Amino acid sequence: MAVGERSAARAVPNRSPSAGLRTRWRGVRRAFAKNPIMLLGFVIFLIISLSALAAPIITFHDPVRTNIEERLEPPSADHWFGTDHLGVDVYARTIYGGRVSLFVGVSVAILVIGGGLFFGLVAGYNRKLDGPIMRVADAVMAFPTLLLALAVAAALGGSIRNIILVLAISGMPGMARLVRGQVLSLREQQFVEGAKAIGATMPRILTYHVAPNTFAAMMVMASLVFAGSIVAEAGLAFLGVGAPTFAPSWGNLIVRGRDFLGSSPWISFFPGLLLTLMVLAINVIGDGLRDALDPRLRRRL
Repeated sequence: MAVGERSAARAVPNRSPSAGLRTRWRGVRRAFAKNPIMLLGFVIFLIISLSALAAPIITFHDPVRTNIEERLEPPSADHWFGTDHLGVDVYARTIYGGRVSLFVGVSVAILVIGGGLFFGLVAGYNRKLDGPIMRVADAVMAFPTLLLALAVAAALGGSIRNIILVLAISGMPGMARLVRGQVLSLREQQFVEGAKAIGATMPRILTYHVAPNTFAAMMVMASLVFAGSIVAEAGLAFLGVGAPTFAPSWGNLIVRGRDFLGSSPWISFFPGLLLTLMVLAINVIGDGLRDALDPRLRRRL
């Protein structure tokens, strides 16, 4: 290696992405140990998620089978959460509904992280592409999510896939702008300049030197996207553009019970309770991740 290359290599701090991630995860584990509220939120999240995954094991009735003879029965030993106006077991439908709602939240969060990270890295590092990408992001952010959902539903019909598509498209610009802001400050750092000096390509610099340093901000943003997607799915169900009516989801369950709130409140209460607990748990976890992954807040704590 030439003298100039050795000097440039020494300018790059000895910090591998894997080492940085290990350091961050140690901070997360310490945050769980020292923050009982965050730990409680994680326990609630884990219980609801595992219950949804184990729905065929822990439920005793078909979530879509109707039985008019048992309609609007209150909670009992046979029907833990009661039955709705069609005689469907609310407990089974609520547990199975967690699968749909969590699938929407996880899918949207993954798509938003992937798309936002890609466009944010490119826009923040490449000055020529920064303007066009950000203008497209501004245009998408200016379009209301509900109007976009209605337009997609009118064109393609209401389905879980279309919900995920709409929410992911609406969430990507915010994530891209967040990552871009991180990259704008990182691309002038010495370790990035050192990587350029030793001939590292742009994809390698972005993958190994820049992207790992956006991890903390993205995880906090992803928790907000996850929780927001679950709430948005329920909101779209009220507009009739959510999951199909026969599909058990928390949004559909709440909509089913809105006409019976006075006489049979359990139809909407239990799915609404699980939705509220899940969103609160995710938000608490997100706050804890922010405190654990932000060096300034970690020092203050």
